[in-house]
Amino acid sequence: MKYILTLCGRGADYEPALRGLGPVVGAANASRALEEARRRDVGLLIADCSLLAGEEGAALASFAREKAIPMVLALSRREELARAAELEAEDYLFMPFTADELAARAAFRFGRDGVSLTESGDGLIRVGALTLDPLRRRVEAEGRAVRLTPTEYRILELLCSNRGQIFSASEIYCRVWNESYAVGDNTVAVHIRHIREKIEENPKRPKFIKSVWSAGYKVE
Repeated sequence: MKYILTLCGRGADYEPALRGLGPVVGAANASRALEEARRRDVGLLIADCSLLAGEEGAALASFAREKAIPMVLALSRREELARAAELEAEDYLFMPFTADELAARAAFRFGRDGVSLTESGDGLIRVGALTLDPLRRRVEAEGRAVRLTPTEYRILELLCSNRGQIFSASEIYCRVWNESYAVGDNTVAVHIRHIREKIEENPKRPKFIKSVWSAGYKVE
């Protein structure tokens, strides 16, 4: 049985929103959370980004990556996006957020059985006729090998690993480039266009990477 491990600040309680997904165990600091992660079979870590500062927070994040435990971080300000990217978090939410939003993000990452919803047992990420090999960073579309630049691959992997989730251009930029996004910058749009030209049969009518008007991009 896999557990959801929560690390939240004083006055916050994530357990009621997560109780329907599986057993939840909480911790008040990164050191205690690391002890729980080592002692239990954890399938998801949800943590306040501010509590992952310092060596103890880095150790917890490193352990989560080593054990392939997805991390969802709660951010209190946009400046924490860089820290979330540094810790290689799979997802994040800006506080304040609703219990329903937290439960939806957790269910997407954790699932009823603690298994990734997009990654198959062989470690490949499959979205219809699109296949990504995260270990070798190779991509196949419609049975043909596709050569992407490292940045293009990271964008595609982000979208495919979060199938159905909408990412704004600023979110993609912050996660992939690990830098602050400048409003009006079309870097992400240009990269999306290049990716579509390589993976889509008809880039003008894409079936993999969808544009969501005024919101961003998603993979269905």
